Amino acid sequence: MVSQKSFKKELYKIISSMIPLHAAVSTVNRAEKPQVAVMGYTIEPNLTLLLTTDSRSRKWFNIAYNSHVALAIGWDGRQPFVQIEGIATQIAKKHRHFAAYEKNYFSKHPNSLVFKALPTCVFIQVKPTWIKLTDPRTTPMSIVECKL
Repeated sequence: MVSQKSFKKELYKIISSMIPLHAAVSTVNRAEKPQVAVMGYTIEPNLTLLLTTDSRSRKWFNIAYNSHVALAIGWDGRQPFVQIEGIATQIAKKHRHFAAYEKNYFSKHPNSLVFKALPTCVFIQVKPTWIKLTDPRTTPMSIVECKL
């Protein structure tokens, strides 16, 4: 049995090294209909994922309505893939770690720098509540789930 602490360290290592750093992010709108968007992400050692979007986007309105989100990361079949359920919230610009989060995000996604100065650019943090790691590189394929 793997400890939660070592599992979290391994997950951080895997998720932060995936190429590209993109996730399919699923939200639900007021009519209870799903919406999915591929978004760039970065991850903190505590497994908090950082995303950015436009405050006029459908996904932003969906998150404001229902903060429960699901993410899928890694889908090429040659690297591990991760499913995550979590709670999404906006990171305020006055948050004590905002500058570090912003620097980390844009260093990994330089093509998104054009959006940084827009007043509608918002940062979102996703705190995982459940994670499933599937690793097709092992025989038999490794599947590990963890409630956080």
